[in-house]
Amino acid sequence: MGHIADSLPHPNDWEGEKPLYSAAEAAVFLGVKPLTITNRVYRRTLTPAAWSKDTGYCFTRATLDHALYRAEKARRQKREYRHIIPNKEQLTPPRLKRSSIDWNNPYEGKKN
Repeated sequence: MGHIADSLPHPNDWEGEKPLYSAAEAAVFLGVKPLTITNRVYRRTLTPAAWSKDTGYCFTRATLDHALYRAEKARRQKREYRHIIPNKEQLTPPRLKRSSIDWNNPYEGKKN
């Protein structure tokens, strides 16, 4: 594969968190296509832990959990943006604000 794969250890030599999930398992875990996993690695949104010819990229559980968390966060922001879920400010009624401009004080801040 590319330059990313060259710098990664073989899954058997990995000394960090176990177990490692292969690209196919990661795709199932995240609910995406295996090609998406590869694209995400190259776009640097997924950090692979190891690589080998037979398994492809391997990921730790923490990395996959973090990816799910980020996806959920992005989805929530998108929803909030579309105002499907009203935010706290929209749920609270507007405060009754007394206008400081009235007949006795037509020009706010200007004293005669």
